[in-house]
Amino acid sequence: MVWGDQKNQKYDVVIFDGLNIARKYEWVLRNMKHPRHGKVGLYHGILNAVLSVCHPTNVIIFTWDIGNSFRVCKSESYKSQRKSMPDEFWERIGTLQTMLSEMGIIHYWAEGYEADDIAYSIVNSLIRFHHRILLVTSDKDWYQSIINDDIVLQEGTGKQCRCIYRGDVEKIVGVPVEKYVLFKAIVGDRSDNIRGIMGTSKKSMARKVVIDIVNETNGTIESLSGRCSNQIDTYRSERTKLRNHLQSIEDNFEIIKLAKISGRSMNVSYSGGDETKLMSWLDRFELNNVKERYKAYKEKHNEVFKKIISQDNT
Repeated sequence: MVWGDQKNQKYDVVIFDGLNIARKYEWVLRNMKHPRHGKVGLYHGILNAVLSVCHPTNVIIFTWDIGNSFRVCKSESYKSQRKSMPDEFWERIGTLQTMLSEMGIIHYWAEGYEADDIAYSIVNSLIRFHHRILLVTSDKDWYQSIINDDIVLQEGTGKQCRCIYRGDVEKIVGVPVEKYVLFKAIVGDRSDNIRGIMGTSKKSMARKVVIDIVNETNGTIESLSGRCSNQIDTYRSERTKLRNHLQSIEDNFEIIKLAKISGRSMNVSYSGGDETKLMSWLDRFELNNVKERYKAYKEKHNEVFKKIISQDNT
């Protein structure tokens, strides 16, 4: 794991978890207000986060949750404990999306799916090109997208963030990436209101037992069923409990597992950007810090492309 932002690292593709990061800045910078336009912390935080990872030759993507997830059809309690955001927040999201578009950011969304499903699908479509990919989110379900060593997950933004590599997942959770879904299907996920079967408390002995049993498997329900046999002497009572709740574990597994979405099912928005309109927005909200950072980025952007053009002409 590496602590701190990734401004000195170069990635070919950077994928942001749109609403996840937006909710963070809506809260963290809630006191940042404009005298006429109200709260502007959301814009300040996200635009600076984008500029911290922007490079003239990389692609920035924002993935968005649109509509109800297919997971609600599988479980009515899924995320039911979460409070809905006020209308003003969604108005700010609309403005933010416009500002990001003027920066040349690409937006992806898919009806019935969540941002993590979209990111997972994009990552899987790009792995054959061996691109270096940075995922920006605090949602641990995105661990499933760290499918090789070219992919890094940045948990949070700024100096307090940490960058998680594929090998770090086992250090954090106790199981490797390929067994993460099975592990979460057993212990549950409070943030998504998914009820666990065993080991729901992080520091409990039962959690350690679950880790041991899951690490005996290959990450599938079938292999878990095989490891819950009466023939195995260790953790007999725990294996019996898991065997008796295999259906519930499988139900959780299907909810937690990220979906691969076909390109035809995803919606993409890309306008190419408009610097004049972006500057107008930044002036309106008096986001002077963002404006200066963007100008510095554009200067660097122009220098890089001048070098590329000069190399092509020689």
